[in-house]
Formats: sequence, C-alpha cells, structure tokens
Amino acid sequence: MAGNARGSGQRSGLYSEQRFTNWSTHDPHWSEIETLPRKMRPRVEVDRDSAVALGIYDRPIAEGFVRPCTPQDVADVLNAIPNEFLSDLTGVFLLGGTSRQRSLTKVTYGMCSKGRIFLFAYSRKMLAQKWSKMPKPSVAKEYTKFGATLTPDGKGGAVLNFDQSSLRQFYLFDVLLHEVGHHVDSENNADDAERYAHWFAEFQHARLLEV
Repeated sequence: MAGNARGSGQRSGLYSEQRFTNWSTHDPHWSEIETLPRKMRPRVEVDRDSAVALGIYDRPIAEGFVRPCTPQDVADVLNAIPNEFLSDLTGVFLLGGTSRQRSLTKVTYGMCSKGRIFLFAYSRKMLAQKWSKMPKPSVAKEYTKFGATLTPDGKGGAVLNFDQSSLRQFYLFDVLLHEVGHHVDSENNADDAERYAHWFAEFQHARLLEV
C-alpha cells in the first residue's frame, strides 16, 4: 500500500478481509520477517538478463506448519513470466512459521515490502478454514479454480478445504503472482493497488495456462 512503510499486498483470508489492516510492530508475521538473518544463501536463483540473479530463500518449517510450494516451484513460475516484472526485486522468501502464528485464527498468505516478497508457511490446522458466511461465487472461485473445495456448514457459513495440490497451486498462481503485481505497481493507493495486483495475477496465470 502506498504510504505504508510495511509494504503492500498483505494477502489474507477471508480472501481480502484483512488485506488493508495496518501491520503493528507486534504482528506475528512481521516479527518473523524481522528475525531473518542478514546474510542468507539462496536455495535457487532466477536469472534476470544483465541484472544480478534473483535469490529464492527458505527457512526451516516450524512444527504444525506446511510449506505449500518449494523454492524451485517459485523459480519455475518466475522464470515463466516476463523478466521485466522482476526488475528491482531483491529476494523471495519462503518463511517457516512461528508459535505465535500457529495460534492465529485467520490466514495471511504473503506480502510484498520494499522489493522483497514473503510467502508465509501454512498452518496445518487451517487446511480446513471455517468461514462465518458463504462467500459470493466470484470470491469462492478464487479458491475453487485451484482445486480447493468450499462446503456449506449448514449454519450459513462454509468450510474451505485445501489439499497439498490445491494449496500449492493457490500459492504459486495466486499469492505469488499477486505479490509480484504489487512489486510491479508499488506506487498506487491501496484500492487501486489491490485491483492491479488481482488483475496481474489472473492475467499472468492465464498466460501460463496457454504455454
């Protein structure tokens, strides 16, 4: 978000429910970012024409979390989109989760901040997310098109279920591409930035399906 020193593109559930929430110094996700070592060796690198290669970094997975995708998965997607969109990107980080994050009842998938993209580990207990109300079909499609299932709970709400395959596709072709969109379009205000990032992810995913 323009004007937010924390960066933009907090990709959260219920799809966009907390995407514009201001990050506090005590936010469990930002706290994990702040503990990253100053020097890290990339697990995989993505070549960028004449620029320095883009590093894909990962951290150990904490108990109770899963890693939706691998560094090589991320590199494969980034290698498949136009190289110009990776300009000035300094790293993509696959984080490992923390005990504080494990206690949360809402999911934050990823964010972009100052030329870095962060993909957060996914809590095992949230593989079945309980939603207080059934979403609109357009919102439900953002998950079900990747293979997740959305089932009414009989009380007006719904349960979103991911398996390994659907979670992997969602992270790679929605969350990751959404955050790249924020990186490309970092100067817009919050509403415009979200619309652009959403469009960017859908457009690039459609391109990749045609390859």
